[in-house]
Amino acid sequence: MVQPKNVPHQTSSIRGDFYMLYIAVLLTLSATMSPSQPAFSQEADESAKEEKVAAGPNTYVHCVSFSADGKLLAGASFDSTVKIWDAQSGDFVRSLSDHKLSVRAVAFAPQGSLLASGGHDRQVILWDANTGRRVQTLEGFAEIIKDLKFTADGKTVWVAGNDITSWDVETGKKLSTIKLGAAHVRSLYLSPDNQSLALSVFIQGKHQTGRIYDLKSGKLKRSFGGNGWGVYSVCFSPDGKHLAGTIYSLKDGPKLQVWNIQTGELQQSITLYNKNIWSISYSPDGTMLASGGTGRTIRTVNPAGSRQESELTIWDPSSGEMRTSINGVLSRLRSPCFSPDNKRVAYCDGATVAVFDVESENELWSRNYGSILR
Repeated sequence: MVQPKNVPHQTSSIRGDFYMLYIAVLLTLSATMSPSQPAFSQEADESAKEEKVAAGPNTYVHCVSFSADGKLLAGASFDSTVKIWDAQSGDFVRSLSDHKLSVRAVAFAPQGSLLASGGHDRQVILWDANTGRRVQTLEGFAEIIKDLKFTADGKTVWVAGNDITSWDVETGKKLSTIKLGAAHVRSLYLSPDNQSLALSVFIQGKHQTGRIYDLKSGKLKRSFGGNGWGVYSVCFSPDGKHLAGTIYSLKDGPKLQVWNIQTGELQQSITLYNKNIWSISYSPDGTMLASGGTGRTIRTVNPAGSRQESELTIWDPSSGEMRTSINGVLSRLRSPCFSPDNKRVAYCDGATVAVFDVESENELWSRNYGSILR
């Protein structure tokens, strides 16, 4: 087992806030949760340690995605819009506002400017991100949209709702369905060869599990998790040979692990100690693995007394060594994603959307919302 290198944290002076209503809901939920439960068993268990925030615009961003040419960054926003920024400068470009409720997932197609978004209004909208034009609407979902991804050729989009469905981008017609029963999807990832689909799913009262499905047949090929440990997030390596996942073990705590897909052999296991990872992403060249989650706990003067900072960490997936790590404001960093040229990582943590330069280990830009009350 490889222990992460002791790399000093680089702390960004991120200041931001989002709206009071959202925090009030999270604090109410967290007050009812047992502190003895595993870190990955609840969606909102970290919220008791977040700070109260001043009322502000509904700009909480759930996830982000780079365009195929790396020039644009899209964000799924709680205020029912899709935000688009210039990925290099951070300048705001436009807001796409045809959703009726909060947006939870965004993804650019591998080629061109096509962008997909979905969320709580139970529809997926396809946009031309360069013009803001609405290209297509996919409807008929029974549940909120939790995640979505394009195939490598950009012709099909796979959507995680109550079930997993695939849709023809040009015609807007549903192509296939994978039934999940009582399972709820946390994250969805497609293999580079379009042959497999990896999911992390949660079944109420049970642990999270990881699953790999055959895309052509829709049949389950492999599952992992359970028996005292759960899988929270998964992603394929760019060569399709490995699957990375974040797990929580009742015995050993949180870990970041990498498996050989063909053999199922565990090839890397990194103990995370006090870190909890919610989402992961490989760099396009496969040499880096970015993780987003919670890091250190700091004292505050608010009634809660302390909170966890969000944390972006970049790992070497071959050696298991930590390359660098930076801290944000609120306690869950979401959706780290690399630019197509491997040089930048974008992320959001609820209070902030930011882009980080991998080589210099400096923040290129960030967009914060209001001011946190300490």
